[in-house]
Amino acid sequence: MIKGFYTLLLLGVANILLAQIDSTAGLKAYETLQIPGFQSRVSVSKPIVVAVIDDGFLLTHRMLRNYIYTNAKELPNNGVDEDGNGYIDDVQGYDISDQDPNVSIPKGNEYSYYHGTMIAGVIIRVAEMAFGHNAHQWVRILPIKVLSDGASKTYIKDGYDGIRYALTQNPDIIVCAWSGGAFDSKYQSLFTETTNKGIAIFGSAGNFYNEQIDPPASLPYVYAIAAIDSNMHKVYNSNYGKKIDLSASGDLVYAPHPIADNANSFITGTSAAVALVAGAATVLKVMKPDATPQEVMSALKNTATPIDAYNVTYAGKLGAGVPNVGAAVDYLLNATERGDYYNSARPEGSILIDANNNAIEWSIKAMGGVKGIGIYLGSKPKWAEKGLLNINVGDSLYLSTSVGSFSGSFFVPAAAVEVTFKGKRGKQPLILNYELEPIDSSILYCSETVFVIDSVGIVTDGSGTADYANNCNCKWIITAPEGKRIKLEFIQFDTQPKVDFVHLFAGNATLQENTLAMFSGSSKPPIIVSPTNQILLWFVSDATQTSKGWQLNYSFTDELPFVEKARE
Repeated sequence: MIKGFYTLLLLGVANILLAQIDSTAGLKAYETLQIPGFQSRVSVSKPIVVAVIDDGFLLTHRMLRNYIYTNAKELPNNGVDEDGNGYIDDVQGYDISDQDPNVSIPKGNEYSYYHGTMIAGVIIRVAEMAFGHNAHQWVRILPIKVLSDGASKTYIKDGYDGIRYALTQNPDIIVCAWSGGAFDSKYQSLFTETTNKGIAIFGSAGNFYNEQIDPPASLPYVYAIAAIDSNMHKVYNSNYGKKIDLSASGDLVYAPHPIADNANSFITGTSAAVALVAGAATVLKVMKPDATPQEVMSALKNTATPIDAYNVTYAGKLGAGVPNVGAAVDYLLNATERGDYYNSARPEGSILIDANNNAIEWSIKAMGGVKGIGIYLGSKPKWAEKGLLNINVGDSLYLSTSVGSFSGSFFVPAAAVEVTFKGKRGKQPLILNYELEPIDSSILYCSETVFVIDSVGIVTDGSGTADYANNCNCKWIITAPEGKRIKLEFIQFDTQPKVDFVHLFAGNATLQENTLAMFSGSSKPPIIVSPTNQILLWFVSDATQTSKGWQLNYSFTDELPFVEKARE
């Protein structure tokens, strides 16, 4: 399992990490969640348990020390498995990788095994913002270590086995602030078990720049979280896609660091974002302990601050938006006011129609290019069956149906629709869930790898007279017979300078040592003859400006190789 990329900014020497530092920038991430104080409204009878599956933990850190979960069914250090769960002496979590109850960081490796401490600390800080320094009465962290003390690289290798252990303790929430690697189907039953037990599980979308959610966040029953910066823009390397549920700050989030019991630093990327959202979910569970994961997520999504207007390129690919904890708690606890939180700019959510809501029309408007809007039946009370639903696109009626005959879902191929309801209303809400169906702009004109074997032909970005797409990641492998070489002659070239590149490699892999040249801008590249019988072209564009693109002629030749020095 590959831990998601994240940057820890130590900002120089260790004394900068001391707790006395006041990081206004690092605390802004928490402010985006809009967390009011709830101390006087807590009614939970036992703490909410959050399992953090990660690399290790400094349990004595002053932020963590009062929050560590204790397994009351197990006695410490006696070599006996009192609770019969298969893990001996697991009083305060367990080290899955080393098969012992010590979840601490191996001495001297605090700069490598820092992640679990920081993730737990972010969750705790969110709880303390909501409940003050007595939050430890209502929140506990179950630390699960899934990286061996002797690991040569800090990849999360045993994360899924960590989930297996977490299930023996029946936590309320499981946090997997890591991603990547292959998923073995033998672990699929774990995720079915989490949902059967009513456990919410959160995962990192990944920090690999693309429209691909990595496991475990990509799996069913796991809530996937993307990262944004302080300006509500997607963090440049955060993954994105339709599977994303919510986004949160991944930009310098203030958190404890295990170098000392009073040290703090900053964590970035989707790891930080997952911790913030998990913290928000924890607050909601404290406020309503019997809320299901679906109810918690419905509250977070239907009150989220929309961010598509700041991320038009990623419309429908960053989830419902950024959690607003204060609004989400109100939504969860006050059913009669839920309809007031509807926002037409939110790319996914619910339309609630009942006697508490006088609205007769609901607009759904995409901020960017989308294939259309899917509308799905959430619940259909008896009273609603005689009602009439009308779906309008612009001034035209697209669909008119009685609620009684509406059994599942329908798709409207438009970027904006109007939903109206006619009929008497009852107390139980008719719920219509909706979701934008985004366009994968990165594969509009080219995608994946194309294998070329004809002796002569044209290779192009595929956009024709239009500009090429954002976020392209396309490859062509041209293969000539043994003993031949490949001649390339560009007949058109126009890309965003120093940003969108055509890379050329000898052979069939994007290895640094095989690099022949890389081109961007509006100057037409020179004629090139490859040194081998195979050449790989790799076209990469970012999410901002696009241009007219490029086209080249190629042919097989006996000419001597010619490669001009790589240019910007």
